Amino acid sequence: MRRLVIFSHYDCMDIVDEYIIYYLESLKRISADIVFVSTSRLVASEIDKIKEFCIKVIVRDNIGYDFYSYKIGLLYCENSINKYDQIIFCNDSVYGPIFDIVDAFGRMQDTGYDFWGITENKEIRPHLQSFFLVFNRNIVNSGILFQFIKNIDIVHSKKDIIRKYEIGLTAILSKRGFTYGSVYKKPGLTSRLGVFKTWTLNANKNEKNVHSNNNMQMKRLIGNIRRTLVFFIKAVIQVRVNVTQYFWMDMIEQRIPFVKIDLIRSNPLAIPDTDRIVGCLHAKSDYPVEMITSHIVRTRSCYQVIH
Repeated sequence: MRRLVIFSHYDCMDIVDEYIIYYLESLKRISADIVFVSTSRLVASEIDKIKEFCIKVIVRDNIGYDFYSYKIGLLYCENSINKYDQIIFCNDSVYGPIFDIVDAFGRMQDTGYDFWGITENKEIRPHLQSFFLVFNRNIVNSGILFQFIKNIDIVHSKKDIIRKYEIGLTAILSKRGFTYGSVYKKPGLTSRLGVFKTWTLNANKNEKNVHSNNNMQMKRLIGNIRRTLVFFIKAVIQVRVNVTQYFWMDMIEQRIPFVKIDLIRSNPLAIPDTDRIVGCLHAKSDYPVEMITSHIVRTRSCYQVIH
């Protein structure tokens, strides 16, 4: 099976990090031709690090996020995409593959899906998350994917990118009758209840540090009950939360091949116990976790952590 990978890259210090090279080496094991599109100012010595893995390295202006890089890469291959059995879009927002990427393709081989990803997010509308997307030949040959990507504009907001392109891509392909699924399935009830428990304990711990009069305490109590009920419905019953954030432990247990970098670096949703992630990866996989530590330390000054 011939595969074309469009890989979206950005580094705040204009470096091709070790974890990127490791990722590219893994992609080569699935017979992939890789077009590497970077929005960093890569000098020749950095490009040389990945030349052996890529059929093309493109350096472009830092605008438009990953979907615009997918566009640039796919347009470069416009005259040859029909020779591929699968097209893969992936970006550098994850560490991995933590487990063999071949296993993920094996799980999805006989599902009958026309396109698939690692995770599905149902927060706004059900959609595959764009850090790893795979499209089979029937979608490639239909021209619908290429037309969608060709019409991508430069968007300056990450939220707009998600709504317009990440959600939009799943929506338009589904509307045309194509089926999709994800490698990571719905977490089990034990995992969902566990996430709810830790979220509740964390919320209660923060509440104890707040002092106010009785009237304010009652309002706060009602508000907390409402928020707790909403979270229970979303996380336990509907699973309408970002699974890459809330269910990172379950994903590792299910041998899902990636973990989101921002979960370790900045923990944007203040998920409890994320300081255990690197230790879990060290214990349960062969992934060289020292690459995670060095990357986090090197780039820490580029990112402001706000909770």
